[in-house]
Amino acid sequence: MKRVLVTGGAGFIGSHVVERLVEQEFDVVVLDDFSTGREENLASVIDRITLVRGSILDERALREALSNVEAVIHLAARISVEESMRDPQLYYKVNVEGTRRLLEEARGKINLLVFMSSAAVYGSPIQLPIRESHPLRPLSPYGETKVLGERIMEKWARENQAVAVILRLFNAYGPRQEGNPYAGVVAKFLERISRRLPPVIYGDGFQTRDFINVRDVASLIAHVLIKPPQEGGARIYNLGTGRETRIIDLAKLMASLAGLNVEPIHKPAREGDIRRSVACIEKIRVETGWKPQIDLPKGLRGLLQPLSTQNPPY
Repeated sequence: MKRVLVTGGAGFIGSHVVERLVEQEFDVVVLDDFSTGREENLASVIDRITLVRGSILDERALREALSNVEAVIHLAARISVEESMRDPQLYYKVNVEGTRRLLEEARGKINLLVFMSSAAVYGSPIQLPIRESHPLRPLSPYGETKVLGERIMEKWARENQAVAVILRLFNAYGPRQEGNPYAGVVAKFLERISRRLPPVIYGDGFQTRDFINVRDVASLIAHVLIKPPQEGGARIYNLGTGRETRIIDLAKLMASLAGLNVEPIHKPAREGDIRRSVACIEKIRVETGWKPQIDLPKGLRGLLQPLSTQNPPY
């Protein structure tokens, strides 16, 4: 049984990854400072994992979490574009310095590391679908920190003759995604629809995104651990579905699945909003044999069908 560390394992994506790895009978260690993660996200597996409370900036916590570990899934990060604009120093401290400290502590201890990067490294695309060879033109401090994180990973893999799998995540959605101001659009729509209110769209809604279910994200990470690349070095993959969805169509689909007959509310477009985004996933499919299994209607149905039985408010 392989012992695996998941940083940020109590978060939205991390908790699903942990559940999947436990299901696959991995020995899982979770490192989380609970700044955004929640212990209840791990309720189903809490008695089958090792939980280390601490930050990736904490040398003691890192050393404890990495004890006897063979692989690391590095998910711990600050992830809000908007927040990064207001507090870029926080993002460089956690996302860049935290990653550097993790790799320094992991030197000589592990030979496989999976790093969650972001489609934010591409900025506004100049070609669609977006391939891994697309120029990196991040539009925010968050995107910049992910570019730097990738470079740190590549250097670490090269110097340690290890494997780093870098995943450029597009728009993940699913259970446990919080409806706070920094959450994804699916969570924001869900929060409104759960209160029988129309979803709010910024702009005309014709902007597009590539939505991938969090369970598909977890399945890919488990797949990489079970069938890791055989040669050392860094490998970079887009993590999406290859399907482009308009935001207005997403809003209408979610309302329909919840049994809510409303039209979305439109507000002024937000400055700097990317117009279109969709991943090319040919590389990950060819090189790993993995492909997503959950299409958008199926993934949303599990979130929204319970709401379709609710009575409208009086």
